Amino acid sequence: MRLARLTANMASFHTVEFNPQGLTLIVGRSVRPRQTNDKGTYNGVGKSLLIRLIHFCLGCKEIKDFKTKLPQWEFTLEFVIDNERFFATRTTEKQSIIRLNGKELRLDEFNKFLGEKVFFLNRLEQSHKPTFRSLIHRFIRPVPFGYGQYKIYERRELEPIPTLCLTYLLGLDIASAQRKIALREEFQAIKSAGDSLKKSPLLLEYFAQNEPADIDIIDLEERIKQLEIQLSEYQIAEDYESTRDEADQLAAQIQEKHNQKVLIDNALKSIQKSLALKSDVDSQRIMSLYTQAQVEVPDILKKRIEDVQIFHQRLVTDRTRRLYEEQKRFEQERSKIDKEIVLLGKHKDDLMQYLGTHGALNEYEALHRKLSDFNVKLKKIKEHKELSDAHKARLNEVKLQLQQENLVAIEHLKQDVHSVIEGNIKVFRSLAQEFYDNKPAGIDVRVNDRDNMLRYDIEAEIRHDGSGGIQEVKIFCFDWTILLQQYNHKMRFLVHDSPIVAEADPRQIAIMLKTAQRYAISGNFQYILTINEKDMQAATERMESIDIETIFNTKTIKLELTDESDEARLLGIDVQLSFET
Repeated sequence: MRLARLTANMASFHTVEFNPQGLTLIVGRSVRPRQTNDKGTYNGVGKSLLIRLIHFCLGCKEIKDFKTKLPQWEFTLEFVIDNERFFATRTTEKQSIIRLNGKELRLDEFNKFLGEKVFFLNRLEQSHKPTFRSLIHRFIRPVPFGYGQYKIYERRELEPIPTLCLTYLLGLDIASAQRKIALREEFQAIKSAGDSLKKSPLLLEYFAQNEPADIDIIDLEERIKQLEIQLSEYQIAEDYESTRDEADQLAAQIQEKHNQKVLIDNALKSIQKSLALKSDVDSQRIMSLYTQAQVEVPDILKKRIEDVQIFHQRLVTDRTRRLYEEQKRFEQERSKIDKEIVLLGKHKDDLMQYLGTHGALNEYEALHRKLSDFNVKLKKIKEHKELSDAHKARLNEVKLQLQQENLVAIEHLKQDVHSVIEGNIKVFRSLAQEFYDNKPAGIDVRVNDRDNMLRYDIEAEIRHDGSGGIQEVKIFCFDWTILLQQYNHKMRFLVHDSPIVAEADPRQIAIMLKTAQRYAISGNFQYILTINEKDMQAATERMESIDIETIFNTKTIKLELTDESDEARLLGIDVQLSFET
């Protein structure tokens, strides 16, 4: 893929032509001093805006400022892929659509097309793969966040995407990287499911407290079995309540009969005591008392004593007869009561037997509810236990798979891609040595076996004393390594903005320009750089005249933008555009 031209529908816009090979310099020149602090805005001459417009035409997300501050603008980027020419046109007002060679495509369709065309993304698994937009940033570093560290291209780009992109572009095993991401996601999902399980009241009861659920399962199964047998033998008595009331009444009657028996027994005991008493009047004893007293008993008294004795005897005889009659009557009454108790008891026993084999409907329903509750509880315990067991088993499986993948990845680095890694190191080293003679440099790749989603740790190193511009040099060397190695892409250009040289010293700027020109010409690449005039002048001071003529000429300098007037800016108008999209 090569860039050819950037145009707009407004006559004030300065069309940008890109050299098909070698350097393309977009120079910014300040004619008048700045009146305000312009940090954080595109209100300069338009160098950084140019890079933003390239991204805009290559399917970046909506830029709100374009819609509000550049109404009715339309930008077209002309580019070439495999000798086929494409025109991508996008308006500021309807940014969800891009016209590609006249055909309207949604952003996702456009990016999918270029992803397959330029980066062969159709060859990869659908899940956990880079996108065209994430990969294109590695060749067109966005502003301003792409120039702080060599591995950071966007402010909101989160791992594992950056490392996944670098894995792909450096020729490493992206399938292994995708598998680790998938396994780590599954691991996290399983853990989340486990956390949800732990919040279940039932699980907290049986598992979180390490209670043996199997014991409760067996206990519930036995209870269910007993209830099922009980219900299978259960006979519903529609008259259960009335029968039970009748049985209760019989019990009360029987108790009343027993109480009556007690009264009768007490009466019989009293009669027995009365019959045992001796209450006879002894006339001889009375006469003896008179004799002892030496008193003569008159005849009339003797007569009266005899009469009293006869009368008393008659009373005693009548009393005894009545007592025996009472005794007989009470005994007959007790016998009658005993018979009644037997009859009442038999009737009560019959009723109780009936109640023992039959039950009330509400009791039957209560038993059914109890059985249902037991079954539900048993089902939940078993389900939770199965889930818990499956959760633990799958978690262990994923852990084992991750460990196995680590071993496979280590072996892969040693055997399969050793030459690839070595090639990356050599290319990066050769680029770094343009700046720092005899300083160890390279791209270190190691297997990441930690609990994250990164398959590899990728680190670019230049062992230097940490002098100014080291980060910019790393960015330059790293980006050129990816471009030169040509792993999994058809990119033939590299775009850098002026911040890459802003902190570098003049010698480093000069080396960047000379190195880029040499590699771009020899390898048939494009290197597009926006640069401030002062940085360009500083670089010329460290160059030979032949290099100056080769690098800074009318062929390489395709556009000069100044703040002399609004017309001299990229858009040809004065507009302030925010970095924020």
